[in-house]
Amino acid sequence: MTLCANCGKPLDPLPPGSYPRPPRRFCDRACNAAHMRRRHLRGLAVIDAGLYWRKSRDKQALSTLCYLLDQFNREDRAAGRPLTPKPATVRARRVG
Repeated sequence: MTLCANCGKPLDPLPPGSYPRPPRRFCDRACNAAHMRRRHLRGLAVIDAGLYWRKSRDKQALSTLCYLLDQFNREDRAAGRPLTPKPATVRARRVG
């Protein structure tokens, strides 16, 4: 059974014979919006910490980055959210 990526509630399966479509990830629009807002805010924090660490190579900055990621995992676990899926292979690309 598939779980909502935000609240962790089971998603209702599609009725047999229904039109094929991509699998749902959220139980409703509110969960989708909350999930995307949280990803946006977390992403901003990780980008700032990661860029600072890349420029300075400060061990404390790397510790801060790891602390942020651990905190996000703790929050998700406490809220009963499912495990974040493994990311697709990221190809190095030139920006700019």
